[in-house]
Amino acid sequence: MKHLVVALGVMLSLGAVDRSLTSPALTQELTMLLTQEKLDAFAAPDPSAPDRFVAALFFQGAQLLVVAGRYPMPASIQQQIERKQYGDVYRDLSVGSAADGKLFVHDLGADGLHAGGGSLDIMYEQAVNETIFDGNRSQHKLSEKEYSDRLARGDAEYSRLLTLLIDGLKNRPAQATGAAVARDAAAAETAR
Repeated sequence: MKHLVVALGVMLSLGAVDRSLTSPALTQELTMLLTQEKLDAFAAPDPSAPDRFVAALFFQGAQLLVVAGRYPMPASIQQQIERKQYGDVYRDLSVGSAADGKLFVHDLGADGLHAGGGSLDIMYEQAVNETIFDGNRSQHKLSEKEYSDRLARGDAEYSRLLTLLIDGLKNRPAQATGAAVARDAAAAETAR
């Protein structure tokens, strides 16, 4: 009976934590935008430092991978962003960014971070410090406070990165479609 009461208390506290997280709604918005734009990757500069960038790789209905970090040749990454080579930016940040300050989020389900409840998300800080968010904090040798603190901190940073990606997608120059190019060419011809 005592174990049942403890388990129920942990489940209730994890549910309360889940309701306070902001990354689920932001992940939903980002994945909707990526789907609308028919993109499986996107990248943007991170204004916190001139050599810091964030990139996402999206597998629709399955997972969202987000990496952020400082890159030793920022002009190279900026050029890739301008050329819309977002997958290349993701790859380069995943492999070549400095470990110090690097964050990688493996968002299984592409539904934001969750305390548990059947969800599994993994966050790597500084490239090696792994936190698994699956509700099994004791299995990962974390106290309830440590688990909650890591989840809150991870959700805040993940939400900040998602917001940068959302803003970047919303503010990027519109791509000219074939119909728009033809319409503009016809208008230019008529104006002559």
